[in-house]
Amino acid sequence: MNLRNDFEQLRRGLDLSDRSMPMAQLYTALQTISITAAELKAQAKAYCFFTLHPTGGLHGHNQRELSGLSEEQCVQACLDASDFFCRSIEFCGVDSCERGKCYLSAQSRDTVPADYDTWAHWDYLHRVCVGTPSPPAPTVTP
Repeated sequence: MNLRNDFEQLRRGLDLSDRSMPMAQLYTALQTISITAAELKAQAKAYCFFTLHPTGGLHGHNQRELSGLSEEQCVQACLDASDFFCRSIEFCGVDSCERGKCYLSAQSRDTVPADYDTWAHWDYLHRVCVGTPSPPAPTVTP
């Protein structure tokens, strides 16, 4: 269920200014966008975004290395990772650092701040999820 799409479809299909609309029709239409608490929680869990930190990266925490991707494809690969919770990305968008190189990590600058550093030509993308806590990060042994 996609709430935004359902609401937009309902909004386009109903003229709420039409006072002659039968109450039963309005009630039935409003029921189409009602959701349960579990569905709302699932929607909230899926609400993640990335913050961009130019010229940054993590030393030594790559779970996956990909090549030849756009930044959007790299972000999607992070979101699609099923064998670990992807918390951050390092992405090269210029030729001087192998354009299209994408590193996915289960760690972030929040979980291993001492390993975050400035890297020329690399973008660090930090995943932020709203609504539910992220799973615990893997333990890092020195």
